[in-house]
Amino acid sequence: MLKDPVGRARIVAPLIPLFGFLWRLLLALSIARVLLVAWQADRVSDAGMLVQVFLQGLRFDLVFAGLAFAIPVLLFPLLASNARLFPAWQAVLRYYFPAVILFAVFMECSTPSFINQYDARPNLLFVEYLNHPREVSATLWAAFRLPLIAAIVTLVLTGALLIRRFDRLARAATPVGVLQALALAPVLLILSTGMIRSTLDHRPVNPSTVALSTDSMVNDLALNSAYTLLYALYETRHETKGGFRYAAMSDEEVIRTVRSEMHVDDADFVDDNLPTLHRQQPKSTPAQPLNLVIIIEESLGAEFVGSLGGLPLTPNLDALAGQGLWLENLFATGTRSVRGLEALVTGFTPTPARSVVKLGKAQKG
Repeated sequence: MLKDPVGRARIVAPLIPLFGFLWRLLLALSIARVLLVAWQADRVSDAGMLVQVFLQGLRFDLVFAGLAFAIPVLLFPLLASNARLFPAWQAVLRYYFPAVILFAVFMECSTPSFINQYDARPNLLFVEYLNHPREVSATLWAAFRLPLIAAIVTLVLTGALLIRRFDRLARAATPVGVLQALALAPVLLILSTGMIRSTLDHRPVNPSTVALSTDSMVNDLALNSAYTLLYALYETRHETKGGFRYAAMSDEEVIRTVRSEMHVDDADFVDDNLPTLHRQQPKSTPAQPLNLVIIIEESLGAEFVGSLGGLPLTPNLDALAGQGLWLENLFATGTRSVRGLEALVTGFTPTPARSVVKLGKAQKG
């Protein structure tokens, strides 16, 4: 036990910014979780998950904190113990820690709107359209203007407070001795690794750890949105870079299999260059030919269609609903428009490859 106050202070001093970051991050995530649980109180109660949401929530907040800790912990022995490199360590304290907390706050501010849309915390869909910034920004501004303004105000206020506080911590910091840095670094690294793994099992915790109820959204409340997004991005490493992941099959075998499953006589296929093109003779002919018209509306949710229980905004569709075959509970496979279109028109299930709608010959030939 250290009886020398000066010696104890020399050991504690370098840790003050690190743990100042930790408690502020945990506080921000905890406040966000309390607000989300209050908002979804009925579903949390029905799932019987109130205690687990907060206990597991703290666990996964520590997982994210451990991930954020890893970079400064690895840099600590090099930057914090060298007088020439110490300004770089001060920059880590001054900018990196506030940026991490702001990222976490931004993700939590985005969560209610994402839950309303997808009934889940932000995942890969959150960044899937970022390669179209103009369209995304226009859509967000049109549909989520008030949440965006609230998020911007929250981020600006939080950022101002954080930058001011961590600037003070950075200016108050002093270089540590090499031996002290080398002694503290393994302890901090073990702490960071333990927070990330959060278990002594052979596999670290992951979102399946909180799959404790049949309500997946309530399960998600036990996570945090920064973690769910990073985990979704991490999981993309399992995806093949383009192309199909299916076994190879010759064209002849494919055509033969498809024709067999179509239950059409071989004589009815009329063009070898278009191997599924065929003629079928109707067993009966109506007095007046019937038309098949499929109406597809882009991004038109059921909440905006009167005949689907939504707002009375589609009088023409509502009129057609009584004249044809109206499917009130139809869901297309896939989560994106291009997947829904190919499912509706062709019956294709989602494939690992580029969507059919976007292939080279989809719009011509």
